[in-house]
Amino acid sequence: MWREASEPTTEARPVAALDWEQVLLGPALAGEPTVAADRRRLFEDCRQADLAATGLVGRWMMFRAAPAEDLAALISELGEAWYRWSNQFAEEPTALRDALMTEIIGQCAVAGVANTVELVRVGDRFDRTRHQAAEHGLQVTQVNGWVVLRHNGSVYTRAQVAVG
Repeated sequence: MWREASEPTTEARPVAALDWEQVLLGPALAGEPTVAADRRRLFEDCRQADLAATGLVGRWMMFRAAPAEDLAALISELGEAWYRWSNQFAEEPTALRDALMTEIIGQCAVAGVANTVELVRVGDRFDRTRHQAAEHGLQVTQVNGWVVLRHNGSVYTRAQVAVG
């Protein structure tokens, strides 16, 4: 209903609480109970102005909003953002990682993009067709990204790793 600017408003407007976790992560990740502890850790780090945590949330928001033609390139950036945040911990928050990867693959499938993600693990043998490292070595000592594969299984982007 249209009102004159000078007319006082007597109606009470309900103010709904904004669910920031849902805004920032999307409904699937925000509502997934198996990742609640990891999600709390991520948002606590964001509240503490941890750049790795805010970078991860920002990259995830960019991925969710990206057009189909940008998704493949953003998967690699998202993986690197994941490890910048998760490498701070003695034990990787794998429940959130796995849920995030499921969402990535799901969004790609909906957009008609057939890329997938392959995890690298500490202790894997260095493979220059799948891994990228600044130094020489035989074994992965730190994971800093994941391998992004094309629809046919060939490597789209290599995982950033440290080797020894």
